[in-house]
Amino acid sequence: MVVLKFLLAYITVASATALVCPEDICWRMFCAAPSECVGGRIVPGAGYCGCCPACVPNLKEGDACGLTFLVGSVRGTCEDGTMCDTKTLKCVSNNNKRAVTGKCVEKNNNGLIGAQTFKCKPDGSFAPVQCQGSVCYCVDDEGTQLPGYSQTIDQTASMNCRCARDEKNYSKTGLLGKMFNCQDNVKLFL
Repeated sequence: MVVLKFLLAYITVASATALVCPEDICWRMFCAAPSECVGGRIVPGAGYCGCCPACVPNLKEGDACGLTFLVGSVRGTCEDGTMCDTKTLKCVSNNNKRAVTGKCVEKNNNGLIGAQTFKCKPDGSFAPVQCQGSVCYCVDDEGTQLPGYSQTIDQTASMNCRCARDEKNYSKTGLLGKMFNCQDNVKLFL
């Protein structure tokens, strides 16, 4: 019985790994622009692995939403006044609540299987610490990884990336003189 459970777990992990989009897949893709889009809208990056534009249907309240099994295909987007409930994967009325938007939320809502899921702050922006697999790293306000600031997941309990983000923001100003010493405190990134 244990062997059967192990085999099933192995097959599940192997299957999921096969569906992950390679990092450079978009460079190898030729995307044909959708010619028609009846009952929906053309969304950039909604096609295979987020590389190509695709016609995405508008979904009504009660329709299934979220991910599909095929790599990179988007089932559709919920029409205005509704949103995709992450628990039921159905379009539900948003009860006139203001939906959380932001670059992080938008990136997570692309509906692509195998794409990284980002941690978002309550306002919809990127959380400073992001993890993929067993590695966590610092990102700037745009979600771009800050080189040199990464740790294995077991060493990130106190990681907050404040120093790394401050250093990045200061370097954008073009000013000279302020020194940052984030590397000496590499485990905490304070």
